[in-house]
Amino acid sequence: VKQVRHNKIIYVVGRKGSGKSHLVKTSLIPKFHRVYICDPNAEYILDGAHIFTDLDVLLDWLKESPEDYVVICRFDDDLEYKLLFRWVYQLGNCSIVMEEMNFYVEIFLRTEDEDFKRLTRYSRHRSVNIIGICQRAADTPKLFTSQCDTFISFVQSEPRDLDYIADRFGDA
Repeated sequence: VKQVRHNKIIYVVGRKGSGKSHLVKTSLIPKFHRVYICDPNAEYILDGAHIFTDLDVLLDWLKESPEDYVVICRFDDDLEYKLLFRWVYQLGNCSIVMEEMNFYVEIFLRTEDEDFKRLTRYSRHRSVNIIGICQRAADTPKLFTSQCDTFISFVQSEPRDLDYIADRFGDA
């Protein structure tokens, strides 16, 4: 597998139904390779993607997988997502999409998860691209947003989110 020497961290926020997931599915995912999509609400249906509900089955499949693939992860156990973050970091040269990012942030906050921290802080050293998608800009820790290369904001109306965006980018 050809090693890419850079990474992108993209954060997409906006109200429900504003087009965040559609943008990611149609415009961002096709630009990346070896993509892992964390999809706890079963929102993603993509041609050619492989869906897994068990991490062990995914890891077995990867032993025989092609070089380029899109994997949709729909795990019931929070621990499996934590282990997926570890796996993606160790694998390197791949991409991870975190749909409903607040779901993982809650796990991170509850467990002080080192795998999420490492993936976020040091993904550039492993050439791991990260796309985080969330409805509420203010609900994402600075640990993630401080690493972002690209911040895409759809419609926001909650005062706390508007204040967060104004604080981060200035008043428009």
